Amino acid sequence: MGSRQRLVFRVHGMDCAEEVAALKRELVPHVGSETALEFDLLNGKLTVGDAGGVSAEQIMAAVARAGMRAEPWREQVPGGRDGEWR
Repeated sequence: MGSRQRLVFRVHGMDCAEEVAALKRELVPHVGSETALEFDLLNGKLTVGDAGGVSAEQIMAAVARAGMRAEPWREQVPGGRDGEWR
């Protein structure tokens, strides 16, 4: 039985349904199903629930092909300096 790989990204430029549709067009061929993808528009967060053998770099390249930029998700530090991220 294979392990499930979960990848989480901050996607810059993802703020409406049109961007989500563009991301799905690029990502579904890599992850195999829309059900593997979760989108949080309010926070610009993309979760790939079962990435299988797809790397973070492949996901970020697919996001770039959709006209946006992705980076690994980092939680904001409460009380951090100037919006500091960890």
